[in-house]
Amino acid sequence: MNTYLTHTADAQLTGFKKPLISSGLWRKHTISSTEAPSTFVDAYLAALDKVCMGLCHVTRSGYVVHANKAAIELIDRSPLVGITSKNCLTFKDRQLSMSVQSGIAEAQKSDSDDVKSINAFLCGGLAGCSNSRLIVEISATRKALRKVTDLLGEVLVSLTDPDSVHALSTERIGILYKLSPAEKEVCTLYVSG
Repeated sequence: MNTYLTHTADAQLTGFKKPLISSGLWRKHTISSTEAPSTFVDAYLAALDKVCMGLCHVTRSGYVVHANKAAIELIDRSPLVGITSKNCLTFKDRQLSMSVQSGIAEAQKSDSDDVKSINAFLCGGLAGCSNSRLIVEISATRKALRKVTDLLGEVLVSLTDPDSVHALSTERIGILYKLSPAEKEVCTLYVSG
């Protein structure tokens, strides 16, 4: 059984450290045999930070390699999901933790771009939210991105508060966030696979 996704007891979850995962930390902790062009990586990370859905790249061993701004904000607001001081996802709800762990294991074995969606109805919910829902989606990192760089984690975990985020097409993301041509290209590559 993998140990990277943990169920955290109430006493442990209160006040635990949530590190800010920046592109600097992302590069520092990444070991790669072939370095991707920094312009591509920078454009990709910039595009991720402009998306209003929480996205976390996770390695095969389960560590969070990079989390965009929306993911960090959502984790900071939620009493039920967090990132430990060792950069591992942690959930207060044992069933959700087991479902996410299973989804990550499936995504690692999969060669497709299928997305596993877990609708979590969490008691307590997110601070400042009217309901207690959190949608966790898990997929393998897109094949097209894996061909370009091996710096990304093998699995992408998205965390969504369904009351504040709406599905956006690539075109609408580009218009809303005024992406540069490089960012649009990266975003299109990510969304279309």
